[in-house]
Amino acid sequence: MSEEAAFVQITYDELARLGQSDLCCSPAEIYREDELAALPEEVLRLSSGCGHPVDGAAISEGETVVDIGSGAGADCFLAARRTGPGGRVVGVDPSPRMRALAERHRDEADLPWVSFAAGDAAALPLPDGSADVVISNCVLTLASDAGAAWREIARVLRPGGRFVVSDVIGGDPDAPVASGSVAKARCETGLSWPEYRAVLRECGLRSLRILRVGPAAFRDGFRARSVTVAGNRSPGGVASIVLHDPAHAASAGALAGEVESACGRLGLRYDGHVQSRDSTWGRQLLELFEGDGDLVLVLDAAVALTARSAALTGLGPDIERAVREAGGA
Repeated sequence: MSEEAAFVQITYDELARLGQSDLCCSPAEIYREDELAALPEEVLRLSSGCGHPVDGAAISEGETVVDIGSGAGADCFLAARRTGPGGRVVGVDPSPRMRALAERHRDEADLPWVSFAAGDAAALPLPDGSADVVISNCVLTLASDAGAAWREIARVLRPGGRFVVSDVIGGDPDAPVASGSVAKARCETGLSWPEYRAVLRECGLRSLRILRVGPAAFRDGFRARSVTVAGNRSPGGVASIVLHDPAHAASAGALAGEVESACGRLGLRYDGHVQSRDSTWGRQLLELFEGDGDLVLVLDAAVALTARSAALTGLGPDIERAVREAGGA
């Protein structure tokens, strides 16, 4: 274990001993009221998430779910409500104190299909192709080797398996400079989005779609950006978003249709969305992708094409080329 990883483990062991996390977002900002009511108070006090990956994972009964950096177990317990006893939920965490606390609350809730294992993101104690779904909540930013962590996700996912990860992207430029280990343990560092996306694609993960972009408010007052990204292990699909000026909804629909047609010609699955750039989510995506234009086509979580609504004619070859690249066709 590296010095940085050991420091992170010690930090979270100490949080478990104290029974209170002073990191990142409040669970009241993340979970619904019914979910807050279902989770033990001690588990909520130790929550250090920046998103809600369970909510975006479309977990079904009987599936196997792996939670990387499970901590006190909040997301594992929420996932277990969706898998039911016919499924399996495995939380992986390096902190012995966190695992012991999570196991106690699992036993009290009578959830025998939930288990907790020692390990970290770069070395998951699971066989190849064993997970239907991998989730993680503000944990992969702690990894000293982001590429190794994502390669492990690709390894344990079955073919066609999917992931939903909430993580910190970048950091607060106004935050005081801290030692690398301290900043890492407080989740105050992170890759830029282009760097993050490159890591995902290098691991063979595709159909990348941003589910949420929002602020991550550290409890010391500093802020960063939280991004929840979804995707799957293998190529064969394209996640498409068309962001449009409110006056050009019809043109946006036409552009989305061109993408869907290109997917059909290339034999790729199409997962398409059309969104006004003036919506909160649209503005956040434009800020993340730095896109501009009446129409912004986002394929595989990257700006593929910006266009003016009056200039769609003749873009067919450009659209098909971008779809082919995004889908790995």
